[in-house]
Amino acid sequence: RPARHTVEGRGAVDQHEAQVPPAVAERPEVRRPGAPRHVQGDGHLGDPQPNLYTADFGNFGPGVGVFLFVQNGLGDVVTVDVTLRKKRSQSDDDITGNLGKDIHESVKLAIGRIREKFPHLFEAGSSYHLHVSDGGTPKRGPSAGVIIYTALVSAFSKIPIKPGFAVTGENMLLRDAVDPVGGIVQKLLGAERRGLIEVAIPSVTAGQLGVMPKDHLEKMEIIRVGSLGDNPEAILRKLVEVSRLPKRKFTVYLIDTPEQALAIAFPEHFFSQIQK
Repeated sequence: RPARHTVEGRGAVDQHEAQVPPAVAERPEVRRPGAPRHVQGDGHLGDPQPNLYTADFGNFGPGVGVFLFVQNGLGDVVTVDVTLRKKRSQSDDDITGNLGKDIHESVKLAIGRIREKFPHLFEAGSSYHLHVSDGGTPKRGPSAGVIIYTALVSAFSKIPIKPGFAVTGENMLLRDAVDPVGGIVQKLLGAERRGLIEVAIPSVTAGQLGVMPKDHLEKMEIIRVGSLGDNPEAILRKLVEVSRLPKRKFTVYLIDTPEQALAIAFPEHFFSQIQK
């Protein structure tokens, strides 16, 4: 068996994965359901790397969402995983995963917003543990607020987030808005590379799409959520309908409120179980 080595601090991989013989590379890919598959870069998405894999984002249970971030100029994804447990003390909530102060504050804001918007979701006597995967990679910046909010709602409601969906943006407790974040182009390219099919971004960051490589932009469907209705309720109801439709293109939603992200993430349950 070939020796093992470490690539870019992401863990050990086999040497034969880094240098695939042409005869092997030409064979049809055979893999078990749920196994990762190798992805080649193309200049826009990033150069080919032996540690560049995509996962089948389709079998997550409640409480798991996909977080987009940028590292060394390249967009990538990690998961936000929330589990609930019986509260053992007043300060029993945990937040782990090599996270910066901004993300800790985002969790507090998200919890406060859920208590305000959906108090029926909270269970007395329960606490949460929120973990962001890939603990070896520091996660900084206030861009995870809406996916943290979505993952917490998923855990409290026990409803999984729809497969293939991610969101970036920060939410505020005191006003219904999704704040702008940077790195939108890198994040969208990273999401596309990783096999995601729907991504929600703040509508106020739409201008960043102007520097998206044209060949990728032409393959995207961009939906400005604010144009779907004349009032917030009508927009949410139309958004639920739109998000239920099969997607033939990589779809980017330009959202204005955190609840619009929830309508996309839970189209079958938003009005019946979450927003009562």
